[in-house]
Amino acid sequence: MTRNEIIFSMFCTQYNILRGNIEQIQQNLRYREVHTTDCLELIIAKEKFEYLREMSQWIFAVLKIDQDEYFEKLYDDFKREQKKKEMF
Repeated sequence: MTRNEIIFSMFCTQYNILRGNIEQIQQNLRYREVHTTDCLELIIAKEKFEYLREMSQWIFAVLKIDQDEYFEKLYDDFKREQKKKEMF
C-alpha cells in the first residue's frame, strides 16, 4: 500500500467508527428515556463526524487523494439515510 492509500484507509475506518457511534446513540434514544447527557453525546458524535469530513477535504486536497470524491459520497449517502429516518 502506498502512503496515500494508507491515509485514505485510515479516514474510511474513522468514518465507519463515527458513523456507527451516531447510529448506536440514535438507537439508544429510541428505546429508552431521553436525558440531556444522551442529547449531548449525540451532538458530540455528530460534531466529530463533521470534523472528520472537514479534515478529510483539507488533507485530501493537499495530498491529492480521492480525486473521484468517493469519501465525500459516503457522507452524502449517510445524510440521505438520516433524512429518511427523520420522516418516520
